Amino acid sequence: MAMKNFQCSMKLVHCLCLSRIFTNDQDSISFKIFGHEVSFTLEDFHIMCGLRIIAHNIEKLINQENNILKRYFGKSKGVTLKDIQSFMTRNEIPKNAVNHAHVCESDDDAIKLMEILVVESILFGKNTESCEMEEYTSIVEDDKVCAEYPWGNMAYEKLIYSLKHALDKQNKLHTTEYKLGGFPYPLCAWFYECFPDVRERYIREDEYLDTPQVPRMLCYVCVGEPKFAELYYMFSTHEVTFFCLCVNMLMY
Repeated sequence: MAMKNFQCSMKLVHCLCLSRIFTNDQDSISFKIFGHEVSFTLEDFHIMCGLRIIAHNIEKLINQENNILKRYFGKSKGVTLKDIQSFMTRNEIPKNAVNHAHVCESDDDAIKLMEILVVESILFGKNTESCEMEEYTSIVEDDKVCAEYPWGNMAYEKLIYSLKHALDKQNKLHTTEYKLGGFPYPLCAWFYECFPDVRERYIREDEYLDTPQVPRMLCYVCVGEPKFAELYYMFSTHEVTFFCLCVNMLMY
């Protein structure tokens, strides 16, 4: 995903965490922003990033042996994301090299290893010391299953769970930092869509990418970095225009 033009502001995400409304709804997360109660739903997540979602429960797949990990790491369990990352970058091709030994046996293997990194580190927000999940590696290995898998559901669930529990340790242990899992880019894009007055300060739309085929978060280019004090002040005022997103999507 080409996300270099759109930046995820963790200052904005922190303000959203502080503005969270506690509800019993496990399938969405709600905030009170500028005097408005708004909910960030699975459908909103899908509109922003375009990842496939389904309306019914996800069927748990039977774990299969991860052949690609066994081929390159000699084992299918206990391989960390750092192991995969180091393996993929350890063997850069020297200039003017002839018959250079490549890292992977095939381009397809290289793509699959990168897909594992994208799923685990970007969509799920895991750190590099974490071990890959066998279930998701098995899905990536099967092209058909991978293409049909509802990655949007899984990424969204991990994000809202992390948002709901981000401040738990901070309150109990009085820590000054916390870790956030999941994929927060769609959350920031959703916020800007809902509050155009704020959007005008920090991002602009790329008219060449503003088409139905392009996920909303890829249509934006950042023109400024929000400052926490500035955001905090805006969050405390009610003089901001609010737009409710219209859901127009397909669930398979």
